[in-house]
Amino acid sequence: MAVGIERGIGRMTARQDRSVTAQQDRPTSVILLIAALVCVAVGATVVDAMLFGLRGGGIASLPVLGVVLCAAALFQIRFRYRDETEALDLFEAALIPVVFAYSGLVVVSLVVLANVFEGTLRRNAPLKGAFNVAQWAAAAGVGSLVYSALRTGGALDGHNIAALAGAMIVVLVVNHVAFTAVVAIAHTDSLESAVAGLRAVIVPGWLIGGGLNLAFGFLFVAAYTSSPAFTALFIVPLGTLHWASAAFAAARADEVRLEGLHRASALLGGRVDPLDAMDEFLEEVRCCFEAEAAELVLRSGDTYTARCVPTESTPLPGTLVTSLLSLSEPARLEAQSRATEGWRDCLAAPLIDGGEHVGVLCTYNRTGLEGFEDGELAVLSALAADVVAALQRGALVERVVDERRKLRDIVGRASDGIFSVAADGAVTSWNAAMEEITRQSADDIVGRVSLGLLRPRDTDGRDVLFEHWARSDTSLPAELQILTKAGELRWLSCSYSRPEAPEAALIVIARDVTKVRDVERLREDFVATVSHELRTPLSPIKGWASTLLEFGDRLDPEERRAGMLSILRQAQRLERLVVNLLEVSKIEHGLHEVSDSDVAVSAVVRRIISDFEAESPERPFVVQGDDTCLARARELWLEQVLTNLVSNAVKYSPDTEPVEVRVWTRGDRVNVVVSDRGCGIPAHELDRIFERFHRVRESTTQTGTGLGLFIARQLAEQMDGTITVDSSPGEGSRFVVSLPAAARIVDVRSVSPALRADAG
Repeated sequence: MAVGIERGIGRMTARQDRSVTAQQDRPTSVILLIAALVCVAVGATVVDAMLFGLRGGGIASLPVLGVVLCAAALFQIRFRYRDETEALDLFEAALIPVVFAYSGLVVVSLVVLANVFEGTLRRNAPLKGAFNVAQWAAAAGVGSLVYSALRTGGALDGHNIAALAGAMIVVLVVNHVAFTAVVAIAHTDSLESAVAGLRAVIVPGWLIGGGLNLAFGFLFVAAYTSSPAFTALFIVPLGTLHWASAAFAAARADEVRLEGLHRASALLGGRVDPLDAMDEFLEEVRCCFEAEAAELVLRSGDTYTARCVPTESTPLPGTLVTSLLSLSEPARLEAQSRATEGWRDCLAAPLIDGGEHVGVLCTYNRTGLEGFEDGELAVLSALAADVVAALQRGALVERVVDERRKLRDIVGRASDGIFSVAADGAVTSWNAAMEEITRQSADDIVGRVSLGLLRPRDTDGRDVLFEHWARSDTSLPAELQILTKAGELRWLSCSYSRPEAPEAALIVIARDVTKVRDVERLREDFVATVSHELRTPLSPIKGWASTLLEFGDRLDPEERRAGMLSILRQAQRLERLVVNLLEVSKIEHGLHEVSDSDVAVSAVVRRIISDFEAESPERPFVVQGDDTCLARARELWLEQVLTNLVSNAVKYSPDTEPVEVRVWTRGDRVNVVVSDRGCGIPAHELDRIFERFHRVRESTTQTGTGLGLFIARQLAEQMDGTITVDSSPGEGSRFVVSLPAAARIVDVRSVSPALRADAG
């Protein structure tokens, strides 16, 4: 708002600077024009007297004709253009009998007296009064000269009527040319621009009004020639004509105002945001009131903003705006000084919303016909009420749009999928979460009966037809299985909002519970697997323990040893199961705090293999590799990783097939390969065997918890290592553990002097 005011002040200052220079030149130019008109009047009068002599219709009629001329000068309708005023009156009608009866000197004298009388009563400015007198004196003098030159005798015959008409046309032309010239001089415009600005008065005032003046003037001449005594009665038709003209002008003003009111109201009602149409609305208001400018001032707290049409107009002064914002009812204001820059009159109507003043609608510098202001305040007040209603509607629309935007943001950013389905099954909305869940874009779904693409099914595998939700009495399932665009099966937990009206849309909130269901399934599998794995070693432990307690003395040493070894193996198996479970918990909670060190990988491998050889003496184990390989790792974790891999190879290969472990160094990596010749792993299972609780379903061996490979990969990654697998069904599997090699320290004493020199 402050910027707008500063810009307005800047425009006003620039205009004032130009105005000061222009005003310094205007009085001189106007005075020169007045002097020229006086010279024309005097010259025409002198030429008329010298060439055609003095003529007169009698001294007794002069006072009456003078009174008639004064009355005709007062009976006028004023037309304002910018700061100039054109009087539309019946002066020519009263002037025609004077021109017909008297010579130029008498005519000019009466015209001067009548205009001085009218200017005095109206308190015209001296310069303006002088121009009016000079203008009419020049027109009357030239007209009288033309009539004196064209007439033949003193009778009212056809020739003299034509001469009189020509003389009065000259009077009209001189009069209007002089007025146009003073307008152009006063506003530093060209004659063409001045004529364009006066276009509204040319036809009704100059042409039609001039024709009526001529017609009634000839009637007055006819009455005067019949009897000079009828001259006093001229005031009656003059008054009647003035009243009729004023009534016509008032009717025209009302018509223009009402048409403008209709157009302006239609503009506000045709836009959702009334501010979008405000410039067009203000232009209609300006035309409606035939003003130079229209302005809308809106208050916001202690500040205000203003919009003005035309935009280059000088805005209203701040003091005037402050006064206008305090108005409680429509009012008309006049400039206190004629030197007031930017405005001379203002018509304003306050904008009141619920008892609060929110702004003001105003027009200023009215042009056109004056004197018909009674209905203007009512029209402007109606327009102000339309603005208030439009602003209220705009504010309501803005709130609705804002709420919809907030709702759209909430729905769009919600982690749960939200969509709506019309009564005919067409999808009417589809948020971003649904796009993420289903991989189906909103453009492909919204506006179509397309939920069938998801193939929704309930927990029993029955199809769910959303197309029939409005006609179905059955409830929709709480959980749905859908097929995504990528071919994935997902489970959705759904809640529904059924509308009361059948034509409204069904709102569905869907949460992706696929992972929850997977975890639940894994939990069930884990419980079942762990229960089985715990019972499996406990049975032989319990059996051998009972046997040794009851029949220990009867068993030979070998049988007792076999029982003890069986108990030991099952206890070790139970220990590995418990260790695996503990490792999973540590990995998930990030509780490992052991630091890396240099580990002799081959030593760890041989220690693990020796344990498995003792546990499975019938299976061959093959160990190959460099005993000097050192890896940067954690020895306990490496032992756990290799134990799980060897255990996995033993579990999924026949007892007679060897398990091979090979260790070697390549670059800065130490690789350990565990190979078996078991059943192998199908290709579609290779990406999943490292998941928790996952076991290969196609294998004949179903023992294990599905945690070994998961733990192995997690521990390897904690040591900056990797585990990869290469397998083919029926050909066995090959697991490769890759760890960072330990840094080697070179003894420089063992390096040759030549190499040391090169290194230096």
